[in-house]
Amino acid sequence: MFVIGGVPGSGKTTVCRLLAGRFERSIHIPWDVIREEWVVSGRKLPWDGDPEEMGRQMMLGSRAAFQVARLYSDAGFAVVVDGPLPVHPEILPYALGESNDLDPIRLYIHPRLDVVIERLKARTDRDDT
Repeated sequence: MFVIGGVPGSGKTTVCRLLAGRFERSIHIPWDVIREEWVVSGRKLPWDGDPEEMGRQMMLGSRAAFQVARLYSDAGFAVVVDGPLPVHPEILPYALGESNDLDPIRLYIHPRLDVVIERLKARTDRDDT
């Protein structure tokens, strides 16, 4: 299992898709999709003024991502989780929960600031950039 992290616009999704494509059976779990598409109402963003609830929702999203990761990993799929939060060493054990035997390989993408800014300016499909 791989966990790829980085700031929005760093290229996580591109790297995850390329990595997952190298395996015969794989799944790419985009953490952002859990927060942006699975949560229908009540999602908190950094500028909403409720950091405690936002943090709780981020943890829930991480736990959900790793529950799905466990199911696919147990079925023999290579798993690539895409998201900024799960890479953090203090959060990863919580996110993994009882699945801590997955022992993920963690990668964090550190692009130049100017690259991130240009990528974010080009986005039209997100409300958090």
